[in-house]
Amino acid sequence: MLDCTVVPLHVPQDERRFTGQRGGVEGTDPRMCRAGLLDRWAAGEAQQVSGDVEGIRDLFEDREFFHPAAAVHVVVESPLGDVGGCRDTARTDSAVVEQPEQAAHRARTALGQAGYAPGLVVGDGLAGYRKGAPYDRLIATCGVLAVPHAWLEQTRPGGLILATLCGWMYASELARLTVHPDGTATGTFLGGQISFMLARPHTPPPLGTLPDLDLGDERPTPLRGTDLDDWNTRFVAQLAAPGTQRVTLVRGGRTEQVLIDVEAGSWAALRQDEVDRRLVRQGGPEPLWDAVEEHVTRWRADGAPSLERFTITVGPEGQHITWPRTG
Repeated sequence: MLDCTVVPLHVPQDERRFTGQRGGVEGTDPRMCRAGLLDRWAAGEAQQVSGDVEGIRDLFEDREFFHPAAAVHVVVESPLGDVGGCRDTARTDSAVVEQPEQAAHRARTALGQAGYAPGLVVGDGLAGYRKGAPYDRLIATCGVLAVPHAWLEQTRPGGLILATLCGWMYASELARLTVHPDGTATGTFLGGQISFMLARPHTPPPLGTLPDLDLGDERPTPLRGTDLDDWNTRFVAQLAAPGTQRVTLVRGGRTEQVLIDVEAGSWAALRQDEVDRRLVRQGGPEPLWDAVEEHVTRWRADGAPSLERFTITVGPEGQHITWPRTG
């Protein structure tokens, strides 16, 4: 029987709701406010969210995901958050904590006080832990832009990977993947708008100095900038422009939704004029909004299927996410 609990490394003082904005990302979800995340947000450390205690507990108590005698590998990225503690009567589990030794010491102490002693390794969680492989189950309590190939290599055929796939517009979803003998993995999203802090190597680059948003070519667009307030729409937009960050700016008395791809040097600014026309202005080497507009329009034409109906395929060639098409 697999015995699972969640051991907080930092005891929540309250469940404060907060509203803040950092790097153009707004945080209003009370799930972000556990385990000191409010303070970390103000300090600029938190990237949107981290896993909350109840969310992590739900993952570990999923009896369909876990089974007796499963070899469970846990990837953690949460210095002040939570560590999932698992005890397997048949095999020692391992937790890879992608943090400095000081954070690992806090994790080791908290787990020990709760009566758990999984293997605890300080290292690169994205690289996994080959010494204990292959694993029956791999669960990540950090968000990733794409599932690392090392996780597939270290999970046995038929094994399961549970990981939250995110983007820099901060829409994410929990994916459940089955690993196949050919080294690929396929699966679907479980729904629920699950979010965890991004693994550090997957965090976005600083925005730096914004481009001159008065330059570029302007044209009408069928979409509103506020359409990206919708979680599913924003997730689809991320698929079209994975290197893009979103910023809300007020300029000249009007609100603009700005998308910026720092590495590519492309940007798009959306606004509505005094007669409610929807306009987009773009600059840089690639027409950023063209890709987003095409993707979102096609998704809507296919009936705007929910994220639970999307299919994820991961392999040596990379990660592909698709939705069911109507024609």
